[in-house]
Amino acid sequence: MRYFLVLSILIVATYAKVINFSPLPMDKAPKLYTQYNVMLKYLEEQTGYKFNFIYSASYKELIRNFKEGKIDIIELGALPYVKLKEQFEDAYPFLTFNSKYGKPNYSCDLITTEKNINKFSDIVHSNEVILTRSLSTCGYLMSEYIMEEKGESLKNFHYQYVGTHSNVLLKILLEENTIGTVKSTVLDKYSQFKFKTLAKSPNIPGFAFIANKNTIGSKEIKAIESAILKLNPLGNEKDKEIVSKWSINTKFGAVKTDEKIYDIVIKSTKTIEIPKEKR
Repeated sequence: MRYFLVLSILIVATYAKVINFSPLPMDKAPKLYTQYNVMLKYLEEQTGYKFNFIYSASYKELIRNFKEGKIDIIELGALPYVKLKEQFEDAYPFLTFNSKYGKPNYSCDLITTEKNINKFSDIVHSNEVILTRSLSTCGYLMSEYIMEEKGESLKNFHYQYVGTHSNVLLKILLEENTIGTVKSTVLDKYSQFKFKTLAKSPNIPGFAFIANKNTIGSKEIKAIESAILKLNPLGNEKDKEIVSKWSINTKFGAVKTDEKIYDIVIKSTKTIEIPKEKR
């Protein structure tokens, strides 16, 4: 009887579902592994499935491997998800993560430190616009959305991409005659610098886990949802300790994704064409 029980456990372990996960390539492989491995170990304990960390060296590699079925779950921001969904119907967002302020969304804020600019109507076409990346939600897309809502367009300005949101803030601080767009959750960290907000986008969903419905079923998705959603790290000290070593994108709790929250991004991509990235 004991032999049969041990054998059964070994067979179950041998054929246990293996889920391949890959985060956004926002850092080098060892650092990303350290940030996400603790979370994957937690998910293994809670769900009984085995999780493999897969490093994607670039965004293109991440998306290619996901489409080819080599990765079951990826982490994406709003615009990259919408672009993926246009090409790959089986991409399914199921968990949207909170910021440190406890909300699963943010706005894209058009800001400046210029003394002579205190409201949007003070902006002139000689002002340079500082943006993150062309495929960043707060890059060209939401910046152009804000401009068009005010009767303007980025086409009337010189703009440049500088990579990260913190780089946008740094450029605006150090260079004269500049305005730029950043995530509100990043801007909130630098309130001491007295950036002036000139306009805001509607709320944008935060980072989400996207499942490949070709390779992972609803049973596995629900098990992962249950394990993450039961944590309340912003209101429970025990849960806060559990997630203390998780990545900055995942350590503040999550909500079940309502796909309608992507509507503003989807609508914007239908009317705003993002030019190829300028250098």
